[in-house]
Amino acid sequence: MTEYENCLQNLYSRRHPKRGDLRVLQKLLKQWNSPHLAYPVIHVGGTNGKGQVSGSIARALTSAGYKTGLFTSPHLFEYTERIQIDGEEIPRDKIVSLYREMLEQPDSHLLNFFEATCGFGFRYFQEEQVDVAVVEVGLGGLLDSTNLVEPILAVITSLGLDHTDYLGDTLEEIAAQKAGIIKPGIPVVVGPSAQLPPVLDRAKEMKAPLHLVSERPSFYGDENRAIARVALEVLQKTFPMSQEAVSKGVAYRPPCRFEKRGDIILDVAHNPKGLARLVDALDQFYPNVPTRFVMGLKEAKDLIGCIDQVAPRATHIHFIEAPTFAPYPRSHIPSCALSLEPSIKEGMRAALAQKGKDELIVVCGSFYLMKEVSDCFCGSFNN
Repeated sequence: MTEYENCLQNLYSRRHPKRGDLRVLQKLLKQWNSPHLAYPVIHVGGTNGKGQVSGSIARALTSAGYKTGLFTSPHLFEYTERIQIDGEEIPRDKIVSLYREMLEQPDSHLLNFFEATCGFGFRYFQEEQVDVAVVEVGLGGLLDSTNLVEPILAVITSLGLDHTDYLGDTLEEIAAQKAGIIKPGIPVVVGPSAQLPPVLDRAKEMKAPLHLVSERPSFYGDENRAIARVALEVLQKTFPMSQEAVSKGVAYRPPCRFEKRGDIILDVAHNPKGLARLVDALDQFYPNVPTRFVMGLKEAKDLIGCIDQVAPRATHIHFIEAPTFAPYPRSHIPSCALSLEPSIKEGMRAALAQKGKDELIVVCGSFYLMKEVSDCFCGSFNN
């Protein structure tokens, strides 16, 4: 095992429960000379669409000639995806050196996985002297580790029920958590589905200039592009950009967001709202095409709600039920055929074997589902 692999193994072992307390990370960042305050930050939160909007803003800034950091989560294929500068992932040996530095700090053993990763990203951006960084919220907003930044712009893409065990059981409770990234006097861009009272009231309370995105296209990718475009318009005052750079940014689409490979579509929708948007996209682009789903959810989210979103559209659901995925609620009977699969590999094999001639396979759910599907079945895709 390489030193980098040993480092990752230790980081993954730190996936202990979220504490809702930023003091441990604050202590590390103070020891590191407050790297999170060393450059302007665009802070992007929301239930769905964060990755596309963050990537769009970062690409536009890079295209305009600014050295741009991008911090996102989770990753699809490789840990280093989480920390990038101008589209280049942080080198593995840099992760190792940052990890060693972290271990030298007091109370480093108390840092959890995401806190450590945030620290690495902030310090790397400082060392590389970025002009600006786009930082995606990990979970929620108010108590998220990224909320230690002092942004020049906040963006809230969307709101929906997700991580209810941590953020609250209602949209209003979740909205209040997401609104925690709104800072005094700092402009905030709010997507069409995020314009709920807790967000609007927080902006008013903070005297934060409010930019509401009114456009709500039927395809969720277009909605995310509309949000990114408004954010870039606001940023023009601080970071002038050509229309060409803006267009390059807005055109960005991250992998596994309604990504079609032959007869297979990959999409990381993993909550009821995200899956509803996925089904809407299928209805729009493939209205009469029978669809077979392979679904796996990493955490015990609203499983029944997720299944019920895709069931009316599905000819069959291959639900991944493995030690690393949430168990299927056996008392629930969906309105379509459903089989429980012991692994991602077995689920994909069954879907491919049973697939009808004109049938689509949609792989959806956890980000971590996509790596194994890609690793094991890329040769099966008809590019």
